[in-house]
Amino acid sequence: MSLNSAAHANRLHLMVDTYRKNYTYPAWFENNLKWAESGQITALTLQQAADKLLNDGLMKPKPSFMTFTGNEAKAIDMRIEAYHGDDISLLHGHAQSLGDAQKAAKIQRDETAATVHSLHLDQEGRITDNAEAIATHGHDYAGIDHTHGSSNGDLDWYVKLALVAAGAFLVYFIIRRKFLR
Repeated sequence: MSLNSAAHANRLHLMVDTYRKNYTYPAWFENNLKWAESGQITALTLQQAADKLLNDGLMKPKPSFMTFTGNEAKAIDMRIEAYHGDDISLLHGHAQSLGDAQKAAKIQRDETAATVHSLHLDQEGRITDNAEAIATHGHDYAGIDHTHGSSNGDLDWYVKLALVAAGAFLVYFIIRRKFLR
């Protein structure tokens, strides 16, 4: 037996098994399956005969244990619902509560954003006010004026001291330079 004829025999055996296990057909088609097994007809001839029966509605797939229609499907649905409850209604209820929670979260987020924005604007206003107060060299805190410098325009004592020290430091270096040459 050649490799090609062995492959043909395997394919033919698979076709015969598939028809027997998965289809309902007229009793006389069993003769065709036996002839195919014995090699009296080819796989192509068997396939053509099966296609004709399928097209004529005489060969139909067997209903599997997972395929239910009509009353069987309704009975199974009723048993499942009786045992587990109406999961679809429960699912819709959860989806509705999730939607409500999302709406509430959005409202809270928007309120928080508005509060943060108003606080930001308030902070910007206070920073601007403080910058202006520093620019005028004074600031008013709690109604108490804290201006720096004397009220008559003279320099404060610490500013005068700093100027005298800077001058003395400069004179020291000038004198030192003249004597070290």
